[in-house]
Amino acid sequence: FHRQMSDWLPMDRLPAAVICEDRQSASDAIKWFNTQGKDCVIKPDRGQAGIGLQVYNHQWSGNGYPPPDEVIKEALASPFLAAENITIEEFIPSTRGLSPSLEFYVPPGGCGEPESTYLSNQLFSDEMGHFNGVLISREMANAPWRPRFEEDGLTIARNLHKMGYVGHFDLDAVVDDADRLYLLELNPRRTGGTHVHEFALFAFGENYLNDVALQSQDAMPSGQVRNLDALFSRIDDLLYPMKGEPRGVVLTISSALPEGRFGCILVAPDMDGLITLQNDLAKRLNEEASMLS
Repeated sequence: FHRQMSDWLPMDRLPAAVICEDRQSASDAIKWFNTQGKDCVIKPDRGQAGIGLQVYNHQWSGNGYPPPDEVIKEALASPFLAAENITIEEFIPSTRGLSPSLEFYVPPGGCGEPESTYLSNQLFSDEMGHFNGVLISREMANAPWRPRFEEDGLTIARNLHKMGYVGHFDLDAVVDDADRLYLLELNPRRTGGTHVHEFALFAFGENYLNDVALQSQDAMPSGQVRNLDALFSRIDDLLYPMKGEPRGVVLTISSALPEGRFGCILVAPDMDGLITLQNDLAKRLNEEASMLS
């Protein structure tokens, strides 16, 4: 991604990064960021749902931590880094946890131009960036960094179109506390919120953001519930459409119920409604609601 984007976009669109061919050069790159007083992200070239990502904090040097060489060696021992390039990338802090993803569709040649489909904020289950779902709302659609994000994405989409790519892809990004957006990666496939967007189109039409906000949860804790019949029984009155209104819970994944989790889409008129619905769902399942709050 870093190599290709340098041909298509100004480099200030991406965080500083070093592409490393082995663990030794990756170790050297981490030490360089360390000398600059910057945290960095250790990224395998291929991955999914944040698996394999690690963050190296430059403040780990001293303060009771093991020597930096030991910490770096342990971080680079991950099996996810064994057989491919390693990107050492500057960590962009975002106290708001704002990690937008913008999806595009590239049609077959002669069938039109690439277009954006939906914008979401990615939700993560922990500090290591393990993906848990997306939030789609009109507040996101009106964000000040949206126009440039879309412009850069369409530039990438048109270049992919010329290369013969057909289908969906998304751009993942992070927005720092000064509202500067940095592109992080490209996923050439249907993405983590494609099904949420398509459900909203089906249920509410192209202008669905005027009426609803949506949040997906790919691994919602189910408490003591371990099968689908019990889940339906426990949350029956919360299922979409609640009381015939455009809000409620849409079940999407049930195969993980034996392990104590399930997937769903939450639908509400606005962000406050989503928070209330999630709290009600978590309370019903005897779990603490903290994803949005």
